[in-house]
Amino acid sequence: WNLTADVAMWPTGDTVEPARRIEGITQPITRLLFHSNGQTLYAAAQDGSFRGFNTSNGQATFSTNHGAAIHDVAISPNEQVLATAGENSQVRLWQMNGNAFTVQQLTGFPAAVHSVTFSPDGTQVVAGTAGDQPVALVFELQTGKVLQRFTGHRQAIKRLVPVIMTAALP
Repeated sequence: WNLTADVAMWPTGDTVEPARRIEGITQPITRLLFHSNGQTLYAAAQDGSFRGFNTSNGQATFSTNHGAAIHDVAISPNEQVLATAGENSQVRLWQMNGNAFTVQQLTGFPAAVHSVTFSPDGTQVVAGTAGDQPVALVFELQTGKVLQRFTGHRQAIKRLVPVIMTAALP
């Protein structure tokens, strides 16, 4: 990991000094994600910590822990659920305030989870692993039930992107 634990926010323009620094992160940052309203910044770290910060004042809005290094973070389309993907072969689900979601953990992965995303309609969570036999699993958000399992990947799954299909593939 070649990452820093410093987060600074710069205003647009020719300013060379940051407008604000985010304090309280002590481990290397693995993923940053803004809420669409621009008022919250989510930060995930190598030690498994997961925090939300108010972008206007830099104050923490919540702090929780995934349980292992976090590789990816996703926010649901309705912006009510956050997902963290971790080194412990789990996806954890959180409410926007950092409290656990109804279904707290998605499991069944054979290796570290490196990517997580939500389906465009927000009803499913899709996550992919690294390891010798990478796999992608599709879960029902409300129950945590595995709906589909995709295997046979030749390399680690590093990024999943939701796509809206308007027509069937040939």
